Parts: sequence; structure tokens; C-alpha cells
Amino acid sequence: MRRVKILRVIARLNIGGPAVHVINLCAGLDPQRFETTLVCGDVGQHEGDMG
Repeated sequence: MRRVKILRVIARLNIGGPAVHVINLCAGLDPQRFETTLVCGDVGQHEGDMG
């Protein structure tokens, strides 16, 4: 069976709730059933980075 392709887009992976949430969503899916791609923008110079 083909894997379902999922593309998630987030403005930036700075330290905080939305970034943690999207990373957990990507990591929590069964890789046998889902192909997940995460696209993110740049983090500001003075922000913590989770990327």
C-alpha cells in the first residue's frame, strides 16, 4: 500500500508551543503508513532554534 504524503509548513522552529506540537505530530506518525515532510522558515537572530 502507498504511504500517505503529508507536508507540514511552519513559519519558524523557534522554541515554543507550536514548534513542539508540529515536531511531535511528525514524529508520532507510523513511517510505514505516512511520509512526512516539514518545511520551516528562518529563526530570528536572537531566538532559540529547535531545528
